[in-house]
Amino acid sequence: MELRDFFGRVLQFFVLDVPSIPNHSITATRIIYAVIRQLKITRIIERPLRICYFKDDSGPIEMVDLDQIQCLVGRIYDRHEWAVVDRNASLAPVHI
Repeated sequence: MELRDFFGRVLQFFVLDVPSIPNHSITATRIIYAVIRQLKITRIIERPLRICYFKDDSGPIEMVDLDQIQCLVGRIYDRHEWAVVDRNASLAPVHI
């Protein structure tokens, strides 16, 4: 197994509240899933910042446990393409 980055567009969130069941040692918890459509990356610019571009979000749809999502990113429209932008650290780095 290797760590990889994936990008997608969140379509919907599902919240599942699990009630406590003391007879079975189950405590109450909340599970949140995101329905995500994967982005098809068309090109990557490595320097000076890593920027990935996509033209549409017509990739497959999947459900992902929200605990598995590391960060949320934005997008910028640039010359007929979309660029993915991550602003969770200093200098607004862009990731791929």
